[in-house]
Amino acid sequence: MKRHASCPRCAFTLIELLVVIAIIAVLIGLTLPAIQKVRALANRTKSQSNLRQLALAAIHGQEARKKLPPSYDLYAGKTGSAFFHLLPFIEEETIWGDLNPLVPMPDYTSVASRKVQLFVSPSDFTSADGILPHPTDGNSYGVSSYAYNDLCSRLRMPDNFTDGTSKTILFTEKLASCEGPAQGNSGGTSVKGGNFWAFPMITNPSTPPPLLPGGPQTMGATASLPVNYFAPIILAPGNYYNIDYTTPIPWMNAEPQFRPMSKFCDPLHASTANTDVINVAFADGSVRALANTVKGTASQNPTVTTSVWATLLTPGARDNRGEDSDY
Repeated sequence: MKRHASCPRCAFTLIELLVVIAIIAVLIGLTLPAIQKVRALANRTKSQSNLRQLALAAIHGQEARKKLPPSYDLYAGKTGSAFFHLLPFIEEETIWGDLNPLVPMPDYTSVASRKVQLFVSPSDFTSADGILPHPTDGNSYGVSSYAYNDLCSRLRMPDNFTDGTSKTILFTEKLASCEGPAQGNSGGTSVKGGNFWAFPMITNPSTPPPLLPGGPQTMGATASLPVNYFAPIILAPGNYYNIDYTTPIPWMNAEPQFRPMSKFCDPLHASTANTDVINVAFADGSVRALANTVKGTASQNPTVTTSVWATLLTPGARDNRGEDSDY
């Protein structure tokens, strides 16, 4: 019987295997950054879409209630945050309807614990699954990756927007969890804060529930108010106003925070997961990206300095808020 000659090479050599593995590693290294860029772009586009829907919901709210929603107050017969008042205009009527205005405390606590998908940005690495625990009261609450411009609270468009609705920020990105030294905080100590969509800004005995601890917050030299570090609003540079919305209180200037480092995030100001731009929605419903003064290089994105940020947050008619009575 004739035997076949044995194959001189029945397998790859060690060197050949190492070369193949090295080639695969190089290909993975080349494709991963591209995949990450595509994913980041998709997340940014989704965040911009969320902001646009929030702005349009506020505009629809004004059409129905004759004024923009308050940061936290009575609106359409119910007391809550601006994000709570937007629920009927983003197809979340069920959550809004679960609040009985006659027994607000237990109902509002239950409502505040809900996750609202539109309020969560896929870029926000701090938002977890849309619900985060409060560090002191033991409960978990729904978060928001966006914040409402408090200077627009209760205003009417276009009458109160002398700067123009296309030049006034209505919503901006703001990380759901943020911890660090808060501007104006007594002693400059670090505070735990963030962005719970149902929370009020001022923790005051006269403020409706939930009454949660905020800490004493010194605003300039003229007033000391207990600010809630989890309120889904942003404080405007320049002047802020007391709880009666008539007494001006000096406030420190601060532009947005771009992907702030852990323990170095001010929970009272805008923040974003991006390093180069922050997405904002204007009062006319448009959405734009404002570039970081350091990282921003795209010419189509206006650079956001402190002065630019202050101008874009100011509607130009802060004192003309209209009546506080409900519509």
